[in-house]
Amino acid sequence: MCPAVSQTRAPVRRQSHRGSLFINILIKYLNMTIVFFIMIGIQCVAYLWFQGKGGLVSHRNFMIAHACLMIGQAGQAIDSVTKGAYASFTVSAFFLFITAFGIVRRYMIMRHEVSKSILN
Repeated sequence: MCPAVSQTRAPVRRQSHRGSLFINILIKYLNMTIVFFIMIGIQCVAYLWFQGKGGLVSHRNFMIAHACLMIGQAGQAIDSVTKGAYASFTVSAFFLFITAFGIVRRYMIMRHEVSKSILN
């Protein structure tokens, strides 16, 4: 390595964590893997609740349950990327986007039903 190149490096600046106290506590005391497993746990609870209802829920509850499913899918995707498991990331990202599409689709159906009932 050329000596001139090593001398031109900019000093590394430390950034302070500004934000909520809760986020700072999470960063300081929790391992990120634990956070990812908590996110996946939220997904599991939402899945069990949704299946327990037989999938027959209101539009609002459908969107809430599937948003919780997306939390777990996002946690699994981020964990996969940080561990270098790119095939696993691809699968979780696929389900994340499909679930998001389902929420948007259900919202559009809900809006259509509301506008239809207003016109009648």
